[in-house]
Amino acid sequence: MKTIKILFFVIFVNLLFNACATSKITYDYDDAIDFSLYKTFILSQNTALYLKPLDSVRFVNAFANALSDKGIVSAKKATLIINILRQEKEAQSNSQIGVGLGQQSRHVGFNIGGAIPIKRHATTQTITIDFRDATSRKLIWQSHASNTYRNSLAPIEKEKMYFDLFTEILKGYPPHNTKK
Repeated sequence: MKTIKILFFVIFVNLLFNACATSKITYDYDDAIDFSLYKTFILSQNTALYLKPLDSVRFVNAFANALSDKGIVSAKKATLIINILRQEKEAQSNSQIGVGLGQQSRHVGFNIGGAIPIKRHATTQTITIDFRDATSRKLIWQSHASNTYRNSLAPIEKEKMYFDLFTEILKGYPPHNTKK
């Protein structure tokens, strides 16, 4: 009986962590490209972050640091042009409190119930990152990512959240089956 309880607990915790995973990341790339040629980048003029000024600086710095960890650095004469589009919306809440009222007597019952939604103070952001060859302007790699975060994050927590997200996104760059 004790092992069943432990097994149930382990399954429950696993489901809880998997259900709360909020980052979803997809990639696409041109498999005819030799990605080892790209070592420098510049951000496109079309980059649109829709953040407050200080958060924009944190966002860009976190992105540059995550790229630097991959060996790609910022340069005026770059081999990559990177465009970032970031959109946000208020996170949907699936949590509710159930309220019920009922009366039953002698095989007859009457119930009224409903649910009160719980407000969630969080934001869901969707980020699209395009890597383009600086010479040909051809799209060579793209990622779509979305995650949800609390609105009440401190500045240092935001910076860490952005860096962790970009580190996770850039796990797909360069693609594993790159041309050599």
